[in-house]
Amino acid sequence: MQHMLALVGYLLVTLLSFTPLLPHVGKALFGGPIAGADGWQNVWHVWWTAQAVTTGQNPFVTPLLFHPQGALLYVQPLNVSNGLLVLPVTLLFGPVAGYNTATMLSFVLAGLAGYLLALRVTGAHLPAWIGGLAFAWAPFQLTRLYDGQLELMAVQWPALYAFFALRAVETRRVRDALLAGLMLAVTGYTSWYYLLFLLVWSAAFALLWLPHGVGKTGVAWADASLHPEESERARRDPTLAQRHPQLLGQYGVWLRQWMVIGLTALLLLTPVLLPALLSLYGAERDLAKVDPEEVRIYSANLLDFALPSYLHPLWGPTVAATAGAAWHPLSADWNVALGYSIVVLAGMGCCWAWRQAWRWLVLATIGLLFALGPVLQIGVWNTGLPLPYRLLHILPGTDFALRPMRFTMLTTLALAPLTALGVRELLLRGQRIKTKKLGPSLTRLLIVVTVLIVLGFELLPMRWKLHVPTIHPVYATLNSKDEAVLHVPPPTYKRIKPQKAQMTHQAPMLGGYLARTPQYDLPYAPGIRPLWHKHPEISTMLDPQGTAQTSLNYYGIRHLIVNWPDIHPDRRPRVAQAMAEVLPDEVPVYSDEHLSVYKVPLVELVPFAYFGSGWYDEEQNEVERWRWMGAQGDIMLVNAASTPQRVRILLNLASYAEARDVTIWLDRVPLATRTIPAQPASAVRTLYLLLDPGEHRLTLNATTAKEVSSTSQRELSLVLSGIELVWLQTME
Repeated sequence: MQHMLALVGYLLVTLLSFTPLLPHVGKALFGGPIAGADGWQNVWHVWWTAQAVTTGQNPFVTPLLFHPQGALLYVQPLNVSNGLLVLPVTLLFGPVAGYNTATMLSFVLAGLAGYLLALRVTGAHLPAWIGGLAFAWAPFQLTRLYDGQLELMAVQWPALYAFFALRAVETRRVRDALLAGLMLAVTGYTSWYYLLFLLVWSAAFALLWLPHGVGKTGVAWADASLHPEESERARRDPTLAQRHPQLLGQYGVWLRQWMVIGLTALLLLTPVLLPALLSLYGAERDLAKVDPEEVRIYSANLLDFALPSYLHPLWGPTVAATAGAAWHPLSADWNVALGYSIVVLAGMGCCWAWRQAWRWLVLATIGLLFALGPVLQIGVWNTGLPLPYRLLHILPGTDFALRPMRFTMLTTLALAPLTALGVRELLLRGQRIKTKKLGPSLTRLLIVVTVLIVLGFELLPMRWKLHVPTIHPVYATLNSKDEAVLHVPPPTYKRIKPQKAQMTHQAPMLGGYLARTPQYDLPYAPGIRPLWHKHPEISTMLDPQGTAQTSLNYYGIRHLIVNWPDIHPDRRPRVAQAMAEVLPDEVPVYSDEHLSVYKVPLVELVPFAYFGSGWYDEEQNEVERWRWMGAQGDIMLVNAASTPQRVRILLNLASYAEARDVTIWLDRVPLATRTIPAQPASAVRTLYLLLDPGEHRLTLNATTAKEVSSTSQRELSLVLSGIELVWLQTME
């Protein structure tokens, strides 16, 4: 009954918090500026999960983005657990309603999970309910809502894991260890960040709750870590250890519990864990490398923890305009405020119930320490002092963590029982106050009301807006799911409009907004390159003339959609010129002030080639043209015919500064290694290849040296001053 009342209480607070959204729950999002991109990205995640599940597809592999290769979503914030949780709502009322339901459930369930954890520690229902409130509505959690980051709102799973892990070490029941492992796996299916955080948390938790001391029964107990009811049973019944063999050998039982937790989670996560590691470290690495500077930018500043939340309508704008502008000029996601009222209550819990609180204080401190990132930053001062976060990059699979500041979640989790302890002790001391006007009951009520008012004043006010999608009705007419769409400008990082439209037309498209961008060569292809970069074709070394429409047809691109308001007015003439270059005789099948839709005509396919990644922009003088290469340069060879083709390739190469070897690969198979002389000398290398139908990658690898005569400080290896491709007769 008490648990049900707690759940109802959190539901009422959630409905109060989301009051402005409730009339628009199926057609708008709640949040700040970042939610205008990240929120809609998570709506797409909810939609795609429903699409994949109902059509029997793997939700972690989508063919709808980065056409034609598709995109792996194993290390993306897909949070498939949220998608499954609200699947009925998504199917009945649409993905926006599904997203909003998931956000509201995250607050209700996080409150309940925090309550269960705090109740386990304190044994007092009302203080535990306030502890759950402080956890679910902490500034960190509200920031995730403000930024539309659904996978990070779902803190109920880490909290439930903490609850069952605590029960597992206290009760020593295998059932609790199994449930803890299940919650750890669900956390992984929600957020890789939170899974990583919980691994750090678990290592500290396991050591803090390590059994120690010997009781009268001869059994080693973990004193304060043992739940009071278990300790009392053992003290009253000296034969308990003999009747329950699992109480013998406490270190063995402790080890068994953690092994059950770890193996359960590992078993359940294996279907996604192995593909995720392959996408990070496999031979065909799918993702771009992590930039250390990006990790530093998204680390917490030591002084950030002393600031109030920048979400509050009274002092928030001042905090953002002063400390935010000075300390975090490159990031809008830096709010790690803990909440003054929460910290005060937690401090009371530490002072008045130290024996129960000190372990949680250590866990809270560990969260703050890792949130500071790889080096200590104090205000505008980068001290360069290394911090424990650097240890994470030693472990395989952990260098995907680009946002150390999110470790603050561990601190807010540890503050839930500490806050509850503070409220419990405050109530106990309040009952001892003897006044003429107030009895113990009224004193207790006054304390609870005061605490709730202070928490509500600091945490609940919101200064956010509704984000309503505007989907052009023409997208509903693109009803062929097999014909790809090329948007101009293309969907790139934070540009979510094409994905919003995709939930209407459901056709695959080039590019896409993902948190971690995969390697993608198609923007270099003829016909696609000028539209992707929004200017007419300028490269002539590998002449694409006459192959633009062949390229579009080969890659299954049937619709070109120009979103004119998203293009700067100064660039619109160049986009129109590029469109005329790619489709010289075509007129839009639909056009208005918002967009123009072109249909790509069908043409006969012929072989073609283009420069892939790894090459610097083409340069020229009055005599020749050339392109410099970095450590690796790709040339894409496309046999668009239905039979094998022979091709002769002549490469005129020179080396930068000194002679160096170049290794030539075809589809990741080494063909030859040759020495290329240094400029001004050059060497012509000729290749004869037999190519099966389809796309092939010719790769050149060489060592690099930093350019000394340029302000750009490019890393250079080889320069290509001439290339000639001759497609020979078809092989019968």
